[in-house]
Parts: sequence; C-alpha cells; structure tokens
Amino acid sequence: MTALPGLTIRLSLFAGFAALVGCGGGTKSDPLPGTPISGKITIDGKPPGTYCSVQFVSVANPSDTGSGGVDPSGMYGSRVPPGRCKVALTFGGGGGSSGGKAGGAFPKGNEGGNKASGPPKMAGSVELPAKFQKPETSGIEVDVVAGKPLDIDFK
Repeated sequence: MTALPGLTIRLSLFAGFAALVGCGGGTKSDPLPGTPISGKITIDGKPPGTYCSVQFVSVANPSDTGSGGVDPSGMYGSRVPPGRCKVALTFGGGGGSSGGKAGGAFPKGNEGGNKASGPPKMAGSVELPAKFQKPETSGIEVDVVAGKPLDIDFK
C-alpha cells in the first residue's frame, strides 16, 4: 500500500506539468491558433452558388495555413495566419475534382463537357479558372487583420 501515495504524487506532478505546458496553439485568452476572420468570397463579382473551401497560406511562413468553408452566398468564417497570405479557392473534393466548377456533380448530358460547348456547366454555379485553385498560382494575396472583415473577389 505504500506504492499508492508515490503514484498519487507522480500523477499530481504530471498533471501540474501538463497544465503548465498545455497543448500549444493560441494564447491564454484565445486558445485556438490563427486569427479569426470572416467575409465574402466572390468569383468575378458573383457568389459561388454552392459550398466550397477557401485556403490561406502565410507569405512569411508557408507552413502556416488555415482554411474555411464557404456557403453558396459566398460567406465564410475561419481562423487563419495573421499578416500577408496567399489565397486559393476549391470546389467539390478540392483541387478542382469537380472539373473546376462549384459543386460535385454535372447535370445529366454534360458529365464531361465537350469541345463544342467547353467545360461542363452546372446550374447555380460559377466557373473557376484552374489558377485560383492553388495558393501559389492564384495571384490573390490579402492582409489578414483580426476582427476586420475580409472580402475576396477571384477575378
């Protein structure tokens, strides 16, 4: 029975150390990493028309990233790296898996597009050029400031 008090002391010390170190991330007053932002995403001035994802990559530290969901009206909210960021937008499964269109399925009869009509079109969606689907090729850079709305037009 003498081992039990020693175990209790060790567990107490471990718990105290863990509480001091924490799990990393944000600050004491804001425990989540990244800067909270929100705004509206448009493509040539129009909302995407379906759910998609916006990605932010810090210019100063490219391994520092954040992303968030975008609703059909273009509204988003996320926690992303503060400062200057490159931005990308993806539809469907990401990276243009839906053919560079908002949404994940093509209307019947236009599953893959054709040379005469061009890329597949979907009702209620906006075409997104492939360059906007990667932060390094989008050409879109923004300054992320906590609490300041950030509207982004991919054009």
